[in-house]
Amino acid sequence: MKKIWRGVALAGTGVVVVWFGTTWWAGTSAEQALTEQQQKLSKLPYFKLKAAAYNRGFFSSEQEVTLELSDAVTWPYQLYLRYAGKQYQPISLTYRQHIKHGPFPQLSTLDFRPYKAVVTTELLLPDDVKAKLKPFFGDKPPVNLETRIGFNNDGVITAKVPAFDYQEAISGVKIQWQGLDSQFAYNGQYNQFQLAGNIPGLKLDAAGKATVDLKALTFNGKTHSGVAGLMLGESSGKLASVAVDIKEGTAFAATLENLQYQSSTEAEGDFVNAKGRFDIGALLLEGKRYGPATLDAAARHLHAPTLAKLDQAIIALQRQPLNDEEATSKAFETLKKSGLPLLQHDPELVLNKLTIQLPEGKVNANAGIKLIGLVEQDLENPVQLLERINARADLKLPKPVVDTYVRLLIRNTLISRSGSAADITPEQVEQMDELARQLVQGQVANLIDQKMIREEGQNLAIALLWKQGKLSINGNDVPLPWQTAPINNVEKGTPGTAITQ
Repeated sequence: MKKIWRGVALAGTGVVVVWFGTTWWAGTSAEQALTEQQQKLSKLPYFKLKAAAYNRGFFSSEQEVTLELSDAVTWPYQLYLRYAGKQYQPISLTYRQHIKHGPFPQLSTLDFRPYKAVVTTELLLPDDVKAKLKPFFGDKPPVNLETRIGFNNDGVITAKVPAFDYQEAISGVKIQWQGLDSQFAYNGQYNQFQLAGNIPGLKLDAAGKATVDLKALTFNGKTHSGVAGLMLGESSGKLASVAVDIKEGTAFAATLENLQYQSSTEAEGDFVNAKGRFDIGALLLEGKRYGPATLDAAARHLHAPTLAKLDQAIIALQRQPLNDEEATSKAFETLKKSGLPLLQHDPELVLNKLTIQLPEGKVNANAGIKLIGLVEQDLENPVQLLERINARADLKLPKPVVDTYVRLLIRNTLISRSGSAADITPEQVEQMDELARQLVQGQVANLIDQKMIREEGQNLAIALLWKQGKLSINGNDVPLPWQTAPINNVEKGTPGTAITQ
């Protein structure tokens, strides 16, 4: 029996030694992981690391970090202050991280899942900011952040913004926020990332004078480090609907339904291909329904090393305290200096599909442009540069669309030239519309006769092709001014024939 108890005691001692040893190792390793995470964060163009401190204990630790938001994030706010005649003060964000070390950091909550560390993040907000947020969140923190770090340094960050229902007694303003729930996962090498989140809804009511109602926004993304260190992957998002209704002043009401986007980027050798698609189910405006609509586009054969070089150059620019003029000048200088190889590797931009269902009919379009065999000397010769470009475009419009929108354009132009729209009678508007209609019909007829557009039933169509420096419209060659030989003499009986000496 003594031997049994001695064995139990030895086993218990071994467990305690392993427990304490693992806890010590997890604490040390967690500090390294969080320090590396902090360094990665400070390299982003959105933050500047101002201060950092780490206080490591045996079972738990604390880290406090202060970041300053860069101009790349705050420029809209700076622009607003500039127009308001106010001075901008740099915005800093301080947070404190409470770290519980593994191997079972959540044991006190009966969570037996093993982690290297579990980190809860507390935003240290100034008192005036806390006071402004208290009517919305009460004593709750405005955002809850938790990071769970695995033993291989893989991590999952959960971010939640609690819901609230706010109403001002005096103004009658109401805000119903249904919260935000999101997760961001990364691997230990920080070269694979995954994002998912949703916002169930948001309602704003300005005392019945105006309302905004947003429903069911979701977003997802998955990326990884690929060719030349560029981030490749895919992302998507959906919005069930957003409705705006303004009842005072210039009344306005519109609803967008079923918005979706999808994008992806993939490598092909030393090149990157990217594509994106944006869909709208419907736009309800002034009693009319517009949609569905689809925009599907792609960029192909983009030289990855050049893209990576431009990306780093732009990040470096974003870190510099430049005014708008300096930033624009340096951006163009960077493109000119580092962007030429992007044009020398036959890049291609493609509009695969653009379709819009309008009350008057459906609009269809597709297009593409590609550079082939460009060399640096071509930039000094515009004609030679044009010969390096292949481009095409096809557009099909219902006749009522052309008639309606061109007529409105002409009407608005005539009204603006005549002075105040309030002084124009309905009879004058009708006369303007009739004049515009006649102009449109006459111009369309002329273009059809000249084969510049085609008539296909109730549609008007045009096909443009630019290839090897030559233009054709609807299959008919159209010589450009520099392609027409000068006429020195015209042989009798052959009018229109150019004879050069």
